[in-house]
Amino acid sequence: MLGYVLLQTVLLFVARTFFWNVNMTRVFTESNYECENMGTPAVIAMLLFFLAAILIGLFPFFEGITRFNEDLSGKQAVLELLTPIASWKKLAAKLATVLTSAIVGLSCSAVSVTAFILISSRFDKKVLDIFRSALQKAFASPGLLLLDILYIIFCFASLYMIVYFCIAFSKMFSHKSKAAVLIGMLMFVTVITILGFLNELMLQFPIIRFNLLGEDSLSSVLVSVLVLFGSLRGTAWLMDHKIEY
Repeated sequence: MLGYVLLQTVLLFVARTFFWNVNMTRVFTESNYECENMGTPAVIAMLLFFLAAILIGLFPFFEGITRFNEDLSGKQAVLELLTPIASWKKLAAKLATVLTSAIVGLSCSAVSVTAFILISSRFDKKVLDIFRSALQKAFASPGLLLLDILYIIFCFASLYMIVYFCIAFSKMFSHKSKAAVLIGMLMFVTVITILGFLNELMLQFPIIRFNLLGEDSLSSVLVSVLVLFGSLRGTAWLMDHKIEY
């Protein structure tokens, strides 16, 4: 994380000190501006900055998946599966760690992007008004904002557990990397397809409709909760009964 902060600071300093020109400000103040006359070095510096921001936001997700896959492979599987702790507790701990890392990573990404936009636009009034309007809208209803945040975290948790389940399912058949990856990917596509069908079906029987990051229904939320805990228990069962070490 410290390396990321240092990298973004250097990129921002270089872009702002050596490559900045009035056209860079126009990128953030004119919606139809197409980076004309900015200069290749400035464009490259900007792209590198935003690429690094995207990578730090996604890194915890891929790291969590890779680490779980390694925990169920080779010699590491012996330690993982024989540790005298209930598998669901191990999974819950892994999930909590990954979610915490994801929140930190996404927060760093958001803060760095905001800083880049504000500094590159020289705190232009149009840009400040956009941020001010967004903050006012977000905090106009703190309760709804909290629900949105919890819902996003819940969605991340569900996605992680589905991926964990697919990895555990693949390890039930093969510990070989290529075969396991293929089986896991096929299982993931199958699960997502089934969940998509169920979500469409639940929208026909909503029980209660509400707006939470878009239109949703109580029946869909209940299915999502069942999916989260079902994938948690399913992964734990596979680890306890079906995966060899």
